[in-house]
Amino acid sequence: MSRVVVTLEVSLHGVGFLGRAMYNGNLMIDTESSLPALQKSVKKLVARFHKVNEDDISFIIRYDIPTLFKLFPVLTICAVASEAEMNQSLLRQYATYKKTPSEIQVGKIEHAIKQIGKRLSMIELYFDNPSVL
Repeated sequence: MSRVVVTLEVSLHGVGFLGRAMYNGNLMIDTESSLPALQKSVKKLVARFHKVNEDDISFIIRYDIPTLFKLFPVLTICAVASEAEMNQSLLRQYATYKKTPSEIQVGKIEHAIKQIGKRLSMIELYFDNPSVL
């Protein structure tokens, strides 16, 4: 199975998503108005250019920081900054393209988000029925 790594960024012009796919050393770029449309379009590019079956193509999707916060609004800058032990103002600047994070900062942010996700995935709720007591 062919694997394609797609980096998605929100277009500064509001046209939607910009996708970059690197496959066998070739960079392919496309834009679409939605993530599913972009995936479909990039699949067609890879299949046509590299003569592979579209059904054999899967994606690892990597987001830039502004796109991440736009697509996952449940992730707040405050919570992620706290978990990453990072200044909220600095993370907000990364999330609005005002500053560019270093590779180390991106790693800290990604680790923080995965830690939050890990804790969330372990949550179990119970129904407290007072009439049973």
